[in-house]
Amino acid sequence: MRKVDAGRLRLRHRALLVLGLVLPAACGGERGSAGTSSRRAREPRIDVVGLEGVEAALQGRRGKGVLLNFWATWCAPCVAELPELVQVAEEFAERGGVLLGVSYDLMVPGAEAAEVPGQVRAFFARKGLDFDVLVYDAADFDGINSRFGLPGEIPVTLAFDRRGDLVDRQEGPGNRARFAEMMRRAVGK
Repeated sequence: MRKVDAGRLRLRHRALLVLGLVLPAACGGERGSAGTSSRRAREPRIDVVGLEGVEAALQGRRGKGVLLNFWATWCAPCVAELPELVQVAEEFAERGGVLLGVSYDLMVPGAEAAEVPGQVRAFFARKGLDFDVLVYDAADFDGINSRFGLPGEIPVTLAFDRRGDLVDRQEGPGNRARFAEMMRRAVGK
């Protein structure tokens, strides 16, 4: 797991920008690699939002089982679990299961809200991913950490049922079996 720490991020900002071109290939290959869909059903929606936007996105998905995944392109464990999250979401789509990401890519000092969605979209294209992402943008992360009981480390995946109630959580990296268990609880079947 990666500790979300602005001081450390500041020191690594320049190195991460350079590694941004290398990391995707080192953490799961290119589009169509094992565990990712080789064809894109649609373009993912990528929006920059605050806590209210995250709340609205969850509200808009009421009636569905939702896995809400907190991640970042610079977080190796986050990137490693994405293909299995996508697989589970695809398997449960007909039963009303969806995956929604909350990216912490704007946490890196110097990151620009106008540029990060394009960077996330390019990352998704390289990886063959196609789920909706909310790029979190707020003055601090205390609000979202408090609202969702987040430990300050990512990845974290939360499962919400069709009524919007939290029914399961995975702190740290998960795997396909764990995500399927969470999605079963979310969709109620």
